[in-house]
Amino acid sequence: MYHNAEPLLAWLKRQRRTNEVEMGLMAHRFDLDGALSAGQWELAWRTREVILVAGIELYLRTWGLDPHIGPQHVDRARAVLHHLEQIDGDLADEAWRLLLEDAPIDEAPLRRHVAAVDHFLQTRLSVRSARSRGDAIEVWADGVRVLREVGQHLGVAGSAHWYLSETADPAAGLDWYDEVIRQATLQGGADRRRVR
Repeated sequence: MYHNAEPLLAWLKRQRRTNEVEMGLMAHRFDLDGALSAGQWELAWRTREVILVAGIELYLRTWGLDPHIGPQHVDRARAVLHHLEQIDGDLADEAWRLLLEDAPIDEAPLRRHVAAVDHFLQTRLSVRSARSRGDAIEVWADGVRVLREVGQHLGVAGSAHWYLSETADPAAGLDWYDEVIRQATLQGGADRRRVR
């Protein structure tokens, strides 16, 4: 059985965004735990919502979707839920219910709502990084490792200790990802010329 191969440049861009979302989810797991420990219920409520939206985006990415969303949280929420509805209307309805619940004023119901979001992401969407802070860190680090290994294979991430090649010119102003994308673009052009 043959599968369509994804072009390297498209894969790199999609993987980079996935890794950014994983990093955000990881950071928000720390924020949520801290807010709950400090009794900052409003911050915990808002963070639970951001985690829900990030988890849905990660789920969509497992389907190969790359939803183009803006930087504003409301726009992101609307976009990911629209895409989720296209895949599974029941999941989208469940996510909307979680997103639009009224904020509780006491700790016990707030913790139940947080647990409901975690349960939805873990069991309904199978988002591994939603299980715990440790899992979130591991998933994010694995994603960075894969991107770095691809960069090393392309010859642009030669250092084992950092993402840029040790011979990279710091005056160029490129970060490791920009250089990997540049190399992939050049490689893709060379491949196309060879095919002709």
